[in-house]
Order: sequence, then structure tokens, then C-alpha cells
Amino acid sequence: MTLPTNRRDPTLEVDMQNEFTSALAVGLATLMDFVPKLLLFLVILIVGLIVAKLISKALAKPLEKVDFDRVVERGGVKKALASSSMDATDIIAKIL
Repeated sequence: MTLPTNRRDPTLEVDMQNEFTSALAVGLATLMDFVPKLLLFLVILIVGLIVAKLISKALAKPLEKVDFDRVVERGGVKKALASSSMDATDIIAKIL
């Protein structure tokens, strides 16, 4: 009867090491593929927010010029907006 030995199979260790480095390389490649996409997403988001803010301001000026708030006051909406920090012009500019 032979006693089992505590020797490790060297090919098993090499295979595990190769699989680990391979998985690490795939993970890093995936991360390096994701980072530029994330940065592009953030740039598009920020540019979109800036453009939306500019459009909102551009629409608010003509509405104030034609005294849109006075027209809304005649329609009775002024009471609904009395407790709000925004006036009708701001709301319409943000919606559009």
C-alpha cells in the first residue's frame, strides 16, 4: 500500500496561473473599452445640459417681452403659481 504524497501537480499550477493572467487581461481590455465610452457619454450629457439651458433662456426673453405673465394672470393660472418660486414664463421656457 502506498501512502499519498502532498506533491502538487506543476502543470495544474501553470494552468491556473495562465487562466488568471488571461482573465485579468480580458478584464483590463473590457475596462479600457468602457472608459472612453463613459467619457463620451459624460461629454454629450454636459453639452446637452448646456444647450438646454441656453434654449430655455432664449425662450424666456421673448415670452417676457410680450408680457406673457400678464396674459397668464388673466387666465387664472397666477393663483396656482402663487406658492411657486417660478413664474409662467419660466415654466413654459423649461417645457419647450
